[in-house]
Amino acid sequence: MDLKRYSYYSDKGPLLNSNEDLCFMNLEQMLFFVLDGIGGSGIGDKASELVSREVSEHYLRLSDDPDATMSFFYNPLYNLELNSLMNSLHSAHNSLFRKNHEVHKHSQGAVSGVFVSQAESSLNTVSVGAGSVYLFRENELFSIYKNNLCLADFSKNLKGRSIPSSPLGLYKDISFYIKEIKIEPGDLFLLFSDGAVDSLSLDELQGLIINSNFEQLAQIICEMSNKKDNKDNQSVILLQY
Repeated sequence: MDLKRYSYYSDKGPLLNSNEDLCFMNLEQMLFFVLDGIGGSGIGDKASELVSREVSEHYLRLSDDPDATMSFFYNPLYNLELNSLMNSLHSAHNSLFRKNHEVHKHSQGAVSGVFVSQAESSLNTVSVGAGSVYLFRENELFSIYKNNLCLADFSKNLKGRSIPSSPLGLYKDISFYIKEIKIEPGDLFLLFSDGAVDSLSLDELQGLIINSNFEQLAQIICEMSNKKDNKDNQSVILLQY
């Protein structure tokens, strides 16, 4: 399944002096993620840069050997790309966790994120801590993951099980929400840091998607969120198939 178009937007938001968020896109590897750094200026942004570097450097490192045993993670039920993404996330987490233990707790950074990789006609989504992933399909918006609510199925309500926020690098154990989605023609996937969309309802977001120009949609979503009292950094990636 071919990616027809994409767009992204990242901004420090209306109040903060620096942007600890980060958008990453690699069209050759079909790897995308939105990171939300935690720790303040000079800490959270550096943590985001470390995670971005680790994930992008390790992703698909073993792709030429599908029978290889991965260093941290392997699940035979997952496709190669998802296994590689999970392995890359474990590597990034371990690197940041070790770095944090070398400094005072007030200087420790962490990273929440939503990560996406494409495997032929499927999209792997992995979420850690805060952030959101939505799917707009056939003029209807579905929440795949929103903040710390893991939704078992596409649903317009928010019934689901709650999990504790578990960002990369802060605690020894981390929690992932993983979903593999079959891509259909026309699908629009939306990846958000929490500041970009937390202030908007599902109906408000769906209205913006339907009524906005694609090239301006990411920025329009953030501007609307700011009007509804967002105070955080904001990052958005849009993937249209």
